[in-house]
Amino acid sequence: MKNEHSRIAFSPNWKVTGRLGSRFLLLGAGDLLEDLARCLEEELGTAAGQTLDVGCAREVIDIEGTYRVVRVIHREHGPHLCKADLSVRRQGADLHVVVEGAARSPLRWLRLAYRCALFSAAWILGLAVLLSLSNPQDSLMREYVRKHFPDNPVEAYVALSDGWRLDTTTQSWFRAEPLSTRDIVRQDPQLVFSSLFHPALVLSGMAALLPMVVPQSVFDSLCILLKWPTPDTFNAYVAAGVAWAEGRLSEVLQVRFGIDETQKLVVDGK
Repeated sequence: MKNEHSRIAFSPNWKVTGRLGSRFLLLGAGDLLEDLARCLEEELGTAAGQTLDVGCAREVIDIEGTYRVVRVIHREHGPHLCKADLSVRRQGADLHVVVEGAARSPLRWLRLAYRCALFSAAWILGLAVLLSLSNPQDSLMREYVRKHFPDNPVEAYVALSDGWRLDTTTQSWFRAEPLSTRDIVRQDPQLVFSSLFHPALVLSGMAALLPMVVPQSVFDSLCILLKWPTPDTFNAYVAAGVAWAEGRLSEVLQVRFGIDETQKLVVDGK
C-alpha cells in the first residue's frame, strides 16, 4: 500500500490497442485543482492494498495550484502491471483533466523470445533442406575455380577433384587430397561468405514471415502454460484498470463537487 506522498516510478513496455483514458475540460473549475487532487488521493487511497498502489508520479514535478498527478498501479496479475495517471492542470480559469493508461509486462520479452525461436527454427530447417537438396561442396568448388583459375576453370575443377593441387610458388601441380570444403573455407573465406550470403538472406526473409503466419493461439497456449494472461486478456485487464480509475474520478467529481458528465467538455476527440 502506498500513501499519498509516495512517488511511484513506472516504465511502460507494452502497447495496448484501443483507447486508454480520456481528456476533458471543467470550465471555471480552476480553483478546484488542489481540492480535487486531495479528494482523488483520499478516494483512491481507501482502495489501496496488496494489489493496488496509489501515490504520485516519480518522474513528474507537481506544482501546487497548477499541476498535480495521482498515479494508480494495479498489481492483480503479479508482474503484469497496469497504470492509470490522473492529472489535473489549471488552464486559466478552467481545469484540464487527463486520464492516461499504460502497461508493463514480461509478455513483451516472452513474445520477443517466441518470435526469435520461430525465426531460428525456420532458418535452421530451411538451411537443412537447402543443403539436403543441393551439393554445397560442388557449388563452392565451381565458384573457387572460376575465381582462382579463370583461364581454365574446367581443367582446374577436374584436377582439384582428383586430388591435384597447385603450388603457387613454382606454378606446378602435385598430388594431394581432393580439395574439401574445409580447404576452401581456410583458403578463401570471403568466397564462402559471398556464396552463402544470398541463400542465407533469402532464408532469413522466409523465416521472418513465419511468426506472421503462425496462429496467435500458439502464443496464447504458451502464455496459458506459464499461467500468464494472454495478450488479449492482459489488454482487457489494462482497459478495465483505467476504466476503474476513470469511474472513481467521475464519482469524486459528482459526489464531492457536484460535477456530472454533462459539465465536461471533451477535448482531443477522446
